[in-house]
Amino acid sequence: MDRTIKVWSLASQQPGLTIDGHDKAVTSLAVSPDGALLATASEDGTACVWELRSGNSRGQLQATTEPLRSIGFSPDGRKVVTASEDYTARIWELETARATILRGHTGKVSGAAFSPDGTLVVTASEDRTARVWDAARGEPLAELRGHSGPVTAAAFSPDGNWWATGSDDLTARLYPRTVRSTVEDLLARARERVTRELTEQERARYIPTPTAESPQAPEIIS
Repeated sequence: MDRTIKVWSLASQQPGLTIDGHDKAVTSLAVSPDGALLATASEDGTACVWELRSGNSRGQLQATTEPLRSIGFSPDGRKVVTASEDYTARIWELETARATILRGHTGKVSGAAFSPDGTLVVTASEDRTARVWDAARGEPLAELRGHSGPVTAAAFSPDGNWWATGSDDLTARLYPRTVRSTVEDLLARARERVTRELTEQERARYIPTPTAESPQAPEIIS
């Protein structure tokens, strides 16, 4: 591996710019929403930001000594998120190089992405889960389970209402952003899909009678 980044011309199908700055292989890259900047992640544990037209460096982010797996820009282009083999992800403010560390995974983090409005981050991990985080505070909001193998990728739908994950178990999964917790909400959602009323036996089986001691399931995201 030559450790370089090449910016290609679609017209000539030739590299118009070669950028050299990492000490090990480049594992991921992303272009800012306005097309002005290029961010790269490397096995050397650093992320770098470059001017896309000139190739000049805009700074290096020393994330970790472990390899980085992915990098992505926030929708406003002012932050990047990196995923690392040290079991963490980091949200970086490009102006200050300040990082918010997302801790909680028990395996290497293979991917990370911002929501379309920039308020959330979703991460994918070899611990077979994806997690959703508050991008401002770095707090975990939800843990997405169901895969039987490492989760290799995670992303938001364009409208931000769904999370998508891909895994080594050869499946992809979709999760609705809003998790409803009350019986009334669940019944309303079921009525959208069921064309008949439940029988008394089905009601007794699937809808437990609430008691004073029955705890209410928490709402993951409001």
